[in-house]
Amino acid sequence: MSGLVMGLVWELPLNGEFGRAEKYILLAYADHSDQNGGNIFPSVDLVSEKTGYAERAVQMSTRTLEKLGFLVSCGFGPNGTNRWRIPVVRADGGAKIAPLPMSVNAPEEIAPPPMSENAPEGNAPEGNAPETIVVVKDSTATTGDAPKIENEPLPEPEDPAPPKPNIFRVYEQNFGALTPMIADELRDFEKTYPLEWIEYAMREAVTNNARNVKYVSAVLKRIQLHGFDSPKPNNNQPTKGRMSHEKHQPSQPTTQANDDDRAAAARVLARKQQAANVPV
Repeated sequence: MSGLVMGLVWELPLNGEFGRAEKYILLAYADHSDQNGGNIFPSVDLVSEKTGYAERAVQMSTRTLEKLGFLVSCGFGPNGTNRWRIPVVRADGGAKIAPLPMSVNAPEEIAPPPMSENAPEGNAPEGNAPETIVVVKDSTATTGDAPKIENEPLPEPEDPAPPKPNIFRVYEQNFGALTPMIADELRDFEKTYPLEWIEYAMREAVTNNARNVKYVSAVLKRIQLHGFDSPKPNNNQPTKGRMSHEKHQPSQPTTQANDDDRAAAARVLARKQQAANVPV
């Protein structure tokens, strides 16, 4: 364990692909380093146990750390696990972590291995294969003309497949911290649904301001049953105190009621006047 290296990791700012999960997992690796950031060879399940992240999440974040240059591969450890080094640079009486991008640490990406002079054409490394295919048509047997040479271009290379979405990173960037329980639920999603569906469901949850795993699960089930063109849930509430399909009955006019009241009052007044005129 190196307190120096762990302290340097704590000072690293979050930026782009270097998120909270990557920083936390890098701290777990630093816990196994020496003072120079080397001799790091814990197993994936040990890092998973220390951080609380699922083993798949640890593997994905480790690949990201290697690509960003925070972890440099140094072969294998004594137990067959990968051996890593955190690039610590000491200068001006201090130390800091200087990431080495993966392209710098992989010379095979810069210069391809030399090709044997007697190697068959099918085994030539990429870049050493001939540009064109020469086709010779033997027409001397029938016409006596010299053979014709035609240059046929190689077929166009197919476009590489688009990278698959990292649902763990999408969750952390849009929902919040990735807990072990949520990581397990996302891993279950990966086993049941395509990654593109999961990313679509997360985007819809963010759009509707419903940033929780239950909403994402409901969207995935809806897509599985009805497809992407299924209608969204209706949030309109019925009118309070009356079902939405009931019609409001208009109030009845009060003119007829007022006329009847006046007629009754006139009859009462007439009876009183008649009683007052009767002699005792």
